[in-house]
Amino acid sequence: MTRSIWLIVLACIACGPESGTGGRSIVFTTEVVADPAPGETSPATFTTPDGYRVTLTRAQLVVGPLYLFENPPQFTWQPRRGFWDAIADMVVPAAHAHPGDAFFSGGRALGEWTDQFVVDALTSTPLTVGASVGIAGTARSFSLVYFPPGELAESSVRIAGVAAKDGVELHFTAAVSYPGPIADQRVDFVAVEAPLDEGGVFTLHVKPHRWFDGALFDRVAAPADDSHVALGTDHQPYRALLVNLRRQTAFAGSWREHANP
Repeated sequence: MTRSIWLIVLACIACGPESGTGGRSIVFTTEVVADPAPGETSPATFTTPDGYRVTLTRAQLVVGPLYLFENPPQFTWQPRRGFWDAIADMVVPAAHAHPGDAFFSGGRALGEWTDQFVVDALTSTPLTVGASVGIAGTARSFSLVYFPPGELAESSVRIAGVAAKDGVELHFTAAVSYPGPIADQRVDFVAVEAPLDEGGVFTLHVKPHRWFDGALFDRVAAPADDSHVALGTDHQPYRALLVNLRRQTAFAGSWREHANP
């Protein structure tokens, strides 16, 4: 058999339903929900690892787009691929949503929500974002973008609450913005196992209790009149927020086969 015939045969193998761009098109629902900390009943109240009891009175995020990828995060163990898979990849490389963009190095984008949406992270009631288009297959990571300040909100994230420890309370607000470039707005490649299929639901889980890991509120002087402190870059808790909001631990994902009736 000549080399050209072999290439044709291998190309046909590579274009199967789970390879290249030959996957079955699907429509599924995207929703978002805020998760309570372990042992808590509401996402608005939790105790940080440093012992601060935090009660949030506002926690609003503006995020989107959201992308679901076929590849796991690079730090995740991956099973060894077979000989024919490797040959097929050489003949017909996997398609990427935006070739040349490092953001999409997770392989094919199997699903996406391309608009922005506002998240109220004080409620554990799921919010339906809308219908998403995608390709049937297992997504093993997802990425999302914090929307920069604009028409939807003055800041990417707005937070208010009180932190208490050893009888001392600090009332605070924080406005966190990610104006760009795009690399500074992204939360990249959060691990997930989502077997995407027609009619299912992908849930984005927001975890407010992880935003304050390492935040030391006793380093902020409380006003004598008990008014709130507007946290900024000169405050350690704000710097912790700035980092934690973009960590993979601030989010999770899950999949269920059917939307609730």
